[in-house]
Amino acid sequence: MSDIYIFGSGYKAQLILTWLTDHGDLSRDHISGIIDYPEFLNDVDTEILGVPVTSYNDIKGRLCKNDIFIIVSRLFNEAIAELFSQNFYNVFDGEAVIQRENKIQKFLNIASDLYIGPSPPKTCESENHNYLRYIAKPLEANKVPMHKLFIVNSIPKSGTVWMMAMLERVLGVRANQQITLSHLRDIEVDWPKPNNHGAVVLVRDMRDVVVSWFHHLSRVDLQNGFSSPRYPNVEDFYFEHFIAQLFGSSRYYFGELEKWLDFVGANSFPVIKYEDLVSDTSASLRKVMNFWKISVPDQALFDIAQEHSFGNMQKNFFDQEGFVADMLKTGHLRSGRVGAWEEEMPTRVAEDINRRFFGYQRRLQYL
Repeated sequence: MSDIYIFGSGYKAQLILTWLTDHGDLSRDHISGIIDYPEFLNDVDTEILGVPVTSYNDIKGRLCKNDIFIIVSRLFNEAIAELFSQNFYNVFDGEAVIQRENKIQKFLNIASDLYIGPSPPKTCESENHNYLRYIAKPLEANKVPMHKLFIVNSIPKSGTVWMMAMLERVLGVRANQQITLSHLRDIEVDWPKPNNHGAVVLVRDMRDVVVSWFHHLSRVDLQNGFSSPRYPNVEDFYFEHFIAQLFGSSRYYFGELEKWLDFVGANSFPVIKYEDLVSDTSASLRKVMNFWKISVPDQALFDIAQEHSFGNMQKNFFDQEGFVADMLKTGHLRSGRVGAWEEEMPTRVAEDINRRFFGYQRRLQYL
């Protein structure tokens, strides 16, 4: 059973309690405790609005992995890093709640269309996270703070797991702990987190995406007990499944992939073509590190690229554990070929892709 804790003290903890009551239909009895991190600053009340108060050092041995933590601590980043280091990942941004509940912000939310002055007022807590990331001090690889997150966002079958594996080595972090895997529109939800440091976006010729996705689904079908793949060839897969998958899902912008590219470009995420990742892996990694302002020696990037070549990946991860190793053991990494569509794809399918996804293909210069 999960418990809910507030990381904070005093007035901010009271604001979170009020917010939970007003908006979440949660009584104070539902909150297991208020945690001051790491120790009490001074003598404090033993409870706030009826909720017991303790310090992190006193309670950390009793916390469970499924517990939920709302952070409004004076040591915001340090508290997140501490929780992540102990494998507690159900962490929520209480500071954003306080900003949202600010009386000026609440007024602006309902009155923005009534404003008649020259420069709209802003709350003192309001921050532009993109700008703060832009002016932040550079980081050094293998010294990345525990609270920092990174995002690998992609169209599926574009080297996502491969990139995550290399970033693990470059940054000295673990995938699914400090690296988030997301596809297309997921980025709109993933990116606003204040502790995100950077995102990279992977793209690929849609014709090769279809071929690779077809082989992936065929393999998964067999692993899940089907006597044969449900879609026996690329053409059936494309017309019976792939088109509906993209055009029927908000995650894929209902097929309007240029909206995804617009969001990516507007937020200045580095875009890495799968074809470039294959042809010059270390240069692609260098581009990402430059966008993220992370210092890494060129030789280190070259060595990591060599270690993670398609020929070495299976061998190097065979005895390892973790997200990337688990994905590889299921056969997630296939051949990694560029231009496989020319041999495996019927002309009718290739022509339909270039017509149906013309905007995506042209914008990324695949046509």
